[in-house]
Amino acid sequence: MRVKLKFRLRAAAALLSTLTFAAGIATMLPAGESQRISLALSAPQVFDLADADTGVLDPDELRDTFVELIRKQLTAEPELSPEMISSQQLDSETLVRRARDLGYPLAATVYVMRDANLRLGIGVNIYETETGYVVSGRSAFGASDVALAHALERGLAGLGNELRTYLSTRELERRLNVRRITLLSPVPDVVVTFADGRSVAFDDSGAIVLDDPPYRVGQTITLSAHRPGYYPQTVDHYIDAPETTVSVPRLQRRTRYSLGGAAFPAHGIGLLAVGRWYPRTDTVFAELTGGTFRVSPRTELASQLEEDLDDLQAGEIEAFRLDELGMSVGAYLFATPARPIRPGLQLGAGVMHAQGSGWDATIPYLAPINPFVSFGTQRLRARVVTALRYTFGAEAANRRWLITEGPIPYGRLEVSYTW
Repeated sequence: MRVKLKFRLRAAAALLSTLTFAAGIATMLPAGESQRISLALSAPQVFDLADADTGVLDPDELRDTFVELIRKQLTAEPELSPEMISSQQLDSETLVRRARDLGYPLAATVYVMRDANLRLGIGVNIYETETGYVVSGRSAFGASDVALAHALERGLAGLGNELRTYLSTRELERRLNVRRITLLSPVPDVVVTFADGRSVAFDDSGAIVLDDPPYRVGQTITLSAHRPGYYPQTVDHYIDAPETTVSVPRLQRRTRYSLGGAAFPAHGIGLLAVGRWYPRTDTVFAELTGGTFRVSPRTELASQLEEDLDDLQAGEIEAFRLDELGMSVGAYLFATPARPIRPGLQLGAGVMHAQGSGWDATIPYLAPINPFVSFGTQRLRARVVTALRYTFGAEAANRRWLITEGPIPYGRLEVSYTW
């Protein structure tokens, strides 16, 4: 009985013989087939559940019963290159840690078991050393030598292909996984919020490094940049490499006030001061203007004043001073504050005071509809504003439209500082 048991227990050496013999087979393969998967092993663990009287498992007496079977199978599927890294029995945690330190991608724990009915079993668990996860397993059981041999053959079939597929998939995942995202901002005090709700804040360095973020190469991520007193801005960034850099654009300040100066070509030499208050930032405004000009007697306005001033003869008006004060309300149309060119419309009223040699005239007016175009998104901006006016009053230039001055339309060229 003891001799027969030992003969049957020779099958327990089959897996160990298989894995250790594979390295020798690898040297016999063609060069194109020699790139095998390194697999770390230690001595198999033996579990004997039978009574002591029925015999004890003795690894030293086990023989290579299944060497030829293993040789044929590994020759047909030459993917594995198992290597013994310890002649001692190691638990799985110790084996995986040691294999990882030695640079093996995979480690295999082998066990041999005999149950109370003297049935033999051989098992193997394959671990990925980087994570410690079990990625595959094989087992074979048999009530006789022949049954165990066939079970082992079926159990080992396709193991190399399975492991190669797993490692290829893992390698692809590693290449697709994003290792690092570097965020750059031109100014501090900016908070960046990702689509999943995570937020990070910039300091004076202007850079944030995110290691191992939950993104993949080929993915487009969306983030929103915020800063007090500025408009938030959303950025879509396509990740084309495992390490990528995202530049946060310079945010646009919310405009509540504007102060600037304007030229009025129709009036000649002079300057118009322009101040605006935005009760609704960058959208709706109230405007106050005031300025003084030197007007040529050859202008259309001078001709109209000559007609309306009864005490003057035609041609007697010389260059005169024109002061004006106006107010209006307006709004930007169609375009968001982020657009560099924004059209709009404003309307208002005002008064002009003309003063010449021996005469003066006060001319109230309405500015019923005046389109404008704004240029720029930063602190310094420009505008072109039309100045269509309808005059009224009893003294001068009563009930007239001021539309053009020769080839020049009534309007102003403005440059303003905003905050």
